[in-house]
Parts: sequence; structure tokens; C-alpha cells
Amino acid sequence: MEAAFAYDPSNPEANASSGERRQRLETALLEVAPKYREVLILKDVEELSYEEIRDILQLPLTTLKIRVVRARAMLRDIIEREGVTS
Repeated sequence: MEAAFAYDPSNPEANASSGERRQRLETALLEVAPKYREVLILKDVEELSYEEIRDILQLPLTTLKIRVVRARAMLRDIIEREGVTS
């Protein structure tokens, strides 16, 4: 996910395209069910460890890991269906 949110000030044309792509990714992320979206954001966007996420959400590590895997699969399916990366 990090590469999709990268910004390069030396290339404004690429940044415009990247900005549009980022908007489409954010829209796709909103389609992911909230309980999966929250853990995905904490893990992949905020780059928190599972232990830190456990402290925040008060859920078992196994539950968190399963939710991240499922959330990534959901997001991938939405992106493929919507053609977000094109």
C-alpha cells in the first residue's frame, strides 16, 4: 500500500496521476467492512505492530491477523473489480 501513497515533488504529472489513484484506493478502502478496514489502516497505513493494534482494539492477536488477511483480500477484490490501478 505504501507505494500507492508515495509522493514525488519532482514529477507533477505523475503526482496528478498518483493523486487520482490514491483517491480511487481510498474510495475502495471505504467499501471494506469497518471491522476489517480499521485493522488494515492501523497495520498498513499507520504501520503499527500487531501488539500495538491489540492494545488499541483489545482483540486477540489471532483475530487481528485474520482480519488483516481478509481485509487485504477484500481490498484486492474491490480494486480488481473497479479497475482502481488502471
